[in-house]
Amino acid sequence: MPPPLISFTAWPEMLAWPYLMLNGWLPYRDIAIAHTPLLLIIASAWYKVFGLGLLQLQLLTWVIFSLSALLLYLTSRSGKALLVYAALWAAFGGNALWFDLALAPLAIMLHRAIHGQRPVLAGGWAGLMLLTKQTALWFILPALWAVRLRGRFLAALACVLAVFLGLLAAAGLLADFYVWAVRFGIFILPRSPGQIQLPTLKQLLLAVFPVVIFLFNKSNWRLLPWVVAGSLGVYPRWELFHLQPALPFLALGLGRSRLGTALVVGYCLALLARVPAPAVPRFFEPEFIQLVKTVKSRTSPGDRVFILNTWDHFYALTDTLPAVRPLIPYLPWYLDQPGIQEKVIRDLALSPPSLIVVRDHDSSGLGAYRPTLISSFLSADFYPVLRVGPYRLFGVK
Repeated sequence: MPPPLISFTAWPEMLAWPYLMLNGWLPYRDIAIAHTPLLLIIASAWYKVFGLGLLQLQLLTWVIFSLSALLLYLTSRSGKALLVYAALWAAFGGNALWFDLALAPLAIMLHRAIHGQRPVLAGGWAGLMLLTKQTALWFILPALWAVRLRGRFLAALACVLAVFLGLLAAAGLLADFYVWAVRFGIFILPRSPGQIQLPTLKQLLLAVFPVVIFLFNKSNWRLLPWVVAGSLGVYPRWELFHLQPALPFLALGLGRSRLGTALVVGYCLALLARVPAPAVPRFFEPEFIQLVKTVKSRTSPGDRVFILNTWDHFYALTDTLPAVRPLIPYLPWYLDQPGIQEKVIRDLALSPPSLIVVRDHDSSGLGAYRPTLISSFLSADFYPVLRVGPYRLFGVK
């Protein structure tokens, strides 16, 4: 059977963080999250109703995509625009649940409210966008430029944020939210070593081609500020899926022309055909699933486990819990923050986990990262129990 044309990326956080929230772990206090929480709340509610797993993750992704497509069609009444959007969504990494994908339907609703000169409604949508991802701030600029009653728009936006901050304060999470989503997420993370990833010239040209076709039609230039606002999320870490909020506005313009539609759809199909998708979703590779099966056979639900150099959806798939609270993602820009590794070691020493899982380190890339203090502590206090492919399991000495 040939591999599918469109790959699905099962970002670990989209399973791990809602799973922990459903188990009573609070965002920011118990989970280090650099993003605002609306998508995580929606995902938690979705999993609460439909169960938690890969299929449910895929379905939620497709629901959000379908909602964006429906809103785009209601806005444009153009099948060509819908076709262009679907092609761009697939070619630009949209088949994955991430914060940028969730911004797309909200951005369309913001644009519709601005176009209809409904400033209060527009301010509400802008507020919800900021509660989905901080990079939605860029959309405030074209909104302010186009809306007539700016005071009402800003007042509605402020009301949404005030209600959110009030709920955080009532839950006792305001300080933790500031630490992770504001101080770290906005001021530290974008400048962290390894986080900054700029495109090569080839990568940049691949992404710019639809924009060039879009700009050939001068009637599309009104939409250009929205395209730019939706594209700025690619900085500082270049990935095509960060362009998802811009794609509906590209599609609105490109769908006005049969030639533009044909060129961009053909271009997207060529991009997809260049690299056929793997047979299994990313982060669900066979060796990882074998690890999950092995750990489930050796643990009970709710057991505390510590993992190193692997992905946090391990906890959701094994029905275990992290041994360290708050859960810190295994990424250098988190673990290399002052005092973080020392805090992890204190937690492990005070309450040793029932099992530790360590993936062999790669020769380069993120998989080569070693948090020095944690690695030294583990080698001194734990002994090897079992190997499962590239994973080693350790127990307490």
